[in-house]
Amino acid sequence: MTAHDRHRDLVEKLLEGVRALTSSEQWQRYLELQSRFHHYSYRNALLIQLQRPSATQVAGFHAWRKLDRFVRKGEKAVWILAPMVSRHGDDEGEAVVHGFKFVPVFDVSQTEGRAAPLGL
Repeated sequence: MTAHDRHRDLVEKLLEGVRALTSSEQWQRYLELQSRFHHYSYRNALLIQLQRPSATQVAGFHAWRKLDRFVRKGEKAVWILAPMVSRHGDDEGEAVVHGFKFVPVFDVSQTEGRAAPLGL
């Protein structure tokens, strides 16, 4: 399966997840999930939940390294959507989003090393 196929499947799962939110039980599960991932968008929180329902703290490979934690070899990434941003002018220039791309993140349970900080 190509990366394009996997990404298309993730988008389809995302759409299915949005449809599933019509029940109050699904809505409650979403709200509980959102409380764990307060800094992720609705879309990304749903993608995390669909791919790794047990996730509690999610960050990128390099973010974990900065925290002296390392992703264990062979762990499967959770894919979320990140904006593709460029700035016009100087560093303080206006940010423009040109679209979104899939990026890999990992749950704390997929890492080892120094104790993980709370509230990533």
